[in-house]
Parts: sequence; structure tokens; C-alpha cells
Amino acid sequence: DIAGVMQSSSARGRGGNSGGVCGSAPVEDGAELRSQMQASAERMCQGWSGRGRLHSALAVVEAIPQRICEDMQRAASYIIDNVESEVKSMSRQIRASTSTKCS
Repeated sequence: DIAGVMQSSSARGRGGNSGGVCGSAPVEDGAELRSQMQASAERMCQGWSGRGRLHSALAVVEAIPQRICEDMQRAASYIIDNVESEVKSMSRQIRASTSTKCS
């Protein structure tokens, strides 16, 4: 099932990407993971009418890593912006205190 595929994917480390960068080359063959995901989705969808739902489900499942990557990039950007702001503030305070001591 999907949980099993996701567990095996996370067990390989960083969702199957090397270097932790979105779009980097997968550690193992992407076709293998895709076929596992398709087989899992087919098992889930048995009894559903039409293959359109299966393709929709696969599209949603395949979009998950990209969405996670985008959210992680947004969070990292937010953290970096806050750290830069704090460093600038501390730098101004240090410069102000050293300039008053040197005068």
C-alpha cells in the first residue's frame, strides 16, 4: 500500500534524492519507485470504475515529494531571513557600543 511505499522511500533517506536538493538525481531508479507507487495505487483502486481515477491518484501521489520540497524551501528561506535580520541587529548594536568606547 501507499504507506509501505512511503516508508521504504523514507528508509532510503531523504525521499530518494541525493544531496537534499529538489530535482537532483535519485539514489535508485525512479522507474522502480514509480512502478511500486503505481502497483500500490492499483491495489487501492480495485473496484473503482475507470482508469481516470487511478491516473488522478497517481498524479497526486507523485506530486507529494515536490510539494514537500517547496514547503521545506519556504521554511528554510523564512529561517534564513530571520537569522539575517538578527545578525544585522546584533551587528548594529556591537558597532554602536564599540564606537562609543573608542570615542
